[in-house]
Amino acid sequence: MTMGDRVKAARQKKGYTQEELAQKLGYKSRSSVNKIEKERDIPRSMIVKIAEILDVTPAYLMGWDERKPVKEKSNVRKMPTEFIRLVPVFESVSAGFGLGAVNSDKEYIPLFIQSDYEYEHTICVRVCGDSMHPQIQDGDLIQVIKQNTAETGDIVVILDGDDAYVKRFIGSKQGITLGNH
Repeated sequence: MTMGDRVKAARQKKGYTQEELAQKLGYKSRSSVNKIEKERDIPRSMIVKIAEILDVTPAYLMGWDERKPVKEKSNVRKMPTEFIRLVPVFESVSAGFGLGAVNSDKEYIPLFIQSDYEYEHTICVRVCGDSMHPQIQDGDLIQVIKQNTAETGDIVVILDGDDAYVKRFIGSKQGITLGNH
C-alpha cells in the first residue's frame, strides 16, 4: 500500500470527500488531494497536517506502522506551558491529632496555575493521618491556596502555632467548628 493509498483509505474511513479534505488542508480544489492520493511529492509538514485531520499517525501514512492506522483517542490535551508553575511541597500537615508543620520546601511539583495571584499564594502539603479519610488519606499531597477566609464546608489547613491541621470548616452563629470528612 502506498502513502497515497493510505491517505485515500483514511479519508474515506472519516467519510470525507476529496473536496472536503482539500478545504481542511487549505487547498482551493480537490485536485490537490487527488494528486496526493496519486503519490505526488508530499511535503513533510503536510504529512503531519493530513495525519492530524484524518486521525492517523504520520508513521501510518509513511508506511512505518501498518498495525495502528488510527490514533488512540485520549483525554490528554496539551496545556499552555506558560501556566505550568513549580510550587513548593511542605512536609507535613496533620489530618488527625496535631503534628508540627515542617516548613522545609525541599521538593517542588509542577502545577497548572493561570493566575499570578493564585501562584503566589499556592503551596502543596503532604498529609499525615487519616481523620479526613476517605476524601483525604495519609500521605496524600494537597494543593493549598493561602487565604484568610473560608466558607462552611470548605476543607482548610488551619495553622495553630507550630501545628497545622487539615479539617472541614463549619461556621455558625455560635462560632467556628473544625470537623472531619
